[in-house]
Amino acid sequence: MLKPLLLSRLTPRHIIVPIIAGALASVHATLPYAVSLAFFALAGMMFARLSKRNH
Repeated sequence: MLKPLLLSRLTPRHIIVPIIAGALASVHATLPYAVSLAFFALAGMMFARLSKRNH
């Protein structure tokens, strides 16, 4: 069974991320998805560099 999200467990990221996503969506509907994809690709490139450094 899923536990309900308790207000005491909320961190700033639980509030900031939806605000940023909403601001991006107000500019263009698909902008939050594009930014998310860009950060995902950036994280992938960072992990690729780290794995090359360790070998």
